[in-house]
Amino acid sequence: MAGRRAVGIAVSVCAALAPAGCKEAAPPAAVIRALAGAVTVSDAEGAAGRPASVDLGLHAGNLVTTGNDGTATVEFEGGNKVDLRPDTTLVVKSGGGTTAQFGAVLLAGKATASSSGHGVLLSIGTPFGITELGGAASSLELSLDKGITVLVGEVTVIGSDGARTTVTAGSSLTLKGLEVAIGSEPEGPVVLGPMEFVLLGNPKQVQIKKKGESSWRTPRKRELLGPGDAVRTRKATGTQVQFGDLAEVELGPKAEMRFDDAATGPRAHRARYAVTVGDIIINLKAKDKVGAKHEIDVAGLAMTVEPGLKEAEVEISSTSPDKAQLTVRFGKVALSDGTVVDAGSTVAISKGKVTTPVKPLATTELALKPKSSSVVYFQSEVPPIEFTWKADDGSKGYELELANDKSFATPVFREKIAKNSFVYDRFPPGRYYWRVKGEGEWQNGNLTIQKRKEAECANCKRHNVIDDTGEKTVVYYQKELPAITLRWGPVAGATKYQVKVYPDGEFEKPLVDKVVADTTVAFNEGQFGEGKYYWHMVAQSDGGKDIATGKMNTLQIAYDNAIVDLAIKVPKAGQKVTSKSIVTRGEVQLGASLSINGKRAPLDDNGRFSESVGLDKGDNDIVYRTMSSDGIERYYVRRVVRR
Repeated sequence: MAGRRAVGIAVSVCAALAPAGCKEAAPPAAVIRALAGAVTVSDAEGAAGRPASVDLGLHAGNLVTTGNDGTATVEFEGGNKVDLRPDTTLVVKSGGGTTAQFGAVLLAGKATASSSGHGVLLSIGTPFGITELGGAASSLELSLDKGITVLVGEVTVIGSDGARTTVTAGSSLTLKGLEVAIGSEPEGPVVLGPMEFVLLGNPKQVQIKKKGESSWRTPRKRELLGPGDAVRTRKATGTQVQFGDLAEVELGPKAEMRFDDAATGPRAHRARYAVTVGDIIINLKAKDKVGAKHEIDVAGLAMTVEPGLKEAEVEISSTSPDKAQLTVRFGKVALSDGTVVDAGSTVAISKGKVTTPVKPLATTELALKPKSSSVVYFQSEVPPIEFTWKADDGSKGYELELANDKSFATPVFREKIAKNSFVYDRFPPGRYYWRVKGEGEWQNGNLTIQKRKEAECANCKRHNVIDDTGEKTVVYYQKELPAITLRWGPVAGATKYQVKVYPDGEFEKPLVDKVVADTTVAFNEGQFGEGKYYWHMVAQSDGGKDIATGKMNTLQIAYDNAIVDLAIKVPKAGQKVTSKSIVTRGEVQLGASLSINGKRAPLDDNGRFSESVGLDKGDNDIVYRTMSSDGIERYYVRRVVRR
């Protein structure tokens, strides 16, 4: 078989269906839990293969082979799994040849092995030796071409001479000819010493349980914690655990965690702990020539946190011991099942399994691109903002920087991004400069975030008084149709006045025919729509006799677009609705273009718009994007709550 290396491990033969020669059908040593593409199973090496199926039991001697488009997950007892890549062959063994209860041999290709650390050992044979895992949560890559790379935790490699070598996360074991070498930093092995981690917080709102103790108690001020100690919070916020000068963990109310170990050295910073329940935020700084990692057990999985170019900021929200939401704002997290969660992403975990795809940490219609000047206006809180750019062919990742200064001397964040977009949801108001680079040159943009009150309308609440002069009067309005008051002088002998208002061209059908005792008559906002009208007054005596007729006056109601950029009439900020959609209305500056939630909005000749927007349950941010002649993109965010 192409790409196969000789492996000096004996393989026993007993087919999955217990053929002749097997005394009885033994329980399966492994089960196929997932597959895609072409995957076959054969009873022994050289035997004909048959199509694999999910939940198929595998016995010692069975071979699982994936085609060039095939993948498969083989699960062993104790939460141990081997995920096969395309063009890979794995042989199942009944035992590990060491102390392992179960085993397998990688004959060709690549695979990812992972363990939840339940104590059931699994050994995997390769040309580099026998790799043993299962004693603790771990994850590793196996490749017959590139060797063994440990992603999470540590594994033991047993060589042909019986020597046992521990390979930790971030290290690799490779084959050079016939010589086996353990990859490490050029200066030699990392030497770590115990690191003090200190509890900071309100002692009345925090309790600790030291290793070996059976009850919780109030901690002393700045009490040092050690391996095996646990801490839990009550209602207070602001509780912190400080790990040297590179890391801190902030605990929310009613959170609980246990500490396993912490160590430090000139070139390394390590910590391991478990989150039982509650919300915690992990902050881990990047430091030149110091490899920093935190390993955390949460919801049945182990995760390794590493800083990006500047830091790691990771939030764990655990509603119960077996369920959690993981959000990575900066840095990178590798889970023990092989899942990688990059900066700006989130994923859900339940009972040791990832239950949702890795996705952006927030959904937003507010997407900024390089070579743009953008202003984001908000009313209650700054919305999530996405930075997106054109993908580079063959790029291995992108470097994204954001700073308050043009020179980027003091960056707010610096991050290595695997894909061509990044979402952040914790921006304070201010002025920012950002840039991104893949394989080519830097691409720059700038951003201003500021709070904006509802725009005032100069003519909205004004009562326009129109006198009986016989002349034409034009009343301009902006956001709302105006209120109108018609006025005339008193006529001797008159006790009442009849007022008639006619729409243009409809003198036989007055819109208003009203008798009043005063010399004014008022009409509320919106009673007269945009258009042209004629009106006059007739003075009358007590008996209803006409005494005098006023002049015929012309009145025009006209829209005046004096909008500087955008005025939103509907919806109001925080408006609550029960419908699945809402019609948003408003005006935009003449000559500007408008998009609503990424869709171009049509405007009338006066710059007015009226568009229906669909709503999900809960909070909905409607994002209005304008582009005016000054070349600046402006974003307005209006939140609507659908009950």
